[in-house]
Amino acid sequence: MYFDGRELKPYAEPVLSNELQEGAVYFAVNYVDDEMLIPLMETLVFVGRNLEPGDVGTVYFQDVESIHTSYTSA
Repeated sequence: MYFDGRELKPYAEPVLSNELQEGAVYFAVNYVDDEMLIPLMETLVFVGRNLEPGDVGTVYFQDVESIHTSYTSA
């Protein structure tokens, strides 16, 4: 399998809030150190927008571990 090469940007490009899709899986990458040498990756599922009364522009994610647990328990 071959993928064309592409130039990677030296910064993150977050997904815009209006582009998030319910039930879709997203990844968050953070770094433990200031030099950005030790990454942490978290897998998240987008749950929805404005789920609580009074929410305006709030987005909700659930960690993939709890989603996986609910699927395997059913």
